[in-house]
Amino acid sequence: MHTDEIDKNGRWWTIPAERSKNKKAHRVYLADLALELIGDLTVTEKKTGKDLPKGFIFACPDDKKIQPISEKSLSKAIRRNLAWPVLHKGNPIYGADGKPVTENRLGVDYFTPHDGRRTAATFMSKLGFMDEVIDAVLNHTKQGIIKTYNQNKYDAEKQQALEAWDRKLKSIIIGKESN
Repeated sequence: MHTDEIDKNGRWWTIPAERSKNKKAHRVYLADLALELIGDLTVTEKKTGKDLPKGFIFACPDDKKIQPISEKSLSKAIRRNLAWPVLHKGNPIYGADGKPVTENRLGVDYFTPHDGRRTAATFMSKLGFMDEVIDAVLNHTKQGIIKTYNQNKYDAEKQQALEAWDRKLKSIIIGKESN
């Protein structure tokens, strides 16, 4: 994600076709929680004090590289934290089976980033959104004769679905039930 891909109102991110799985540009509504995670879209230049566009939202931690983090970074971080090595005085501890002992630092069952898409889609369905809207949120390609006749991009409906998912996700995080 790059600041150049976010509209001037800061609410819509357009994923370029070349980075989209189905090779079609995709507009994603940025609900409040997404904006909190993204943070400020500008950085202050040290020399001049001017605010400049941030560039990559999730940049490579190596300051010498002007590039986004690897697309595998999230998967790797999840795997690492689901099976973190247990150490004693800096050395790994091994179990009776000879394998390193690990601890689950996240305290949840195994999952992948792709499971987030399924979870969001399932909750949007439970919140009453139709499959067409959920498919539009997920950038699934319309099939059959529908792709010829229905040219709607569902932006208003995607916004409503993602705002509802935002509210639901916040309620899950704080532990207070919401519809």
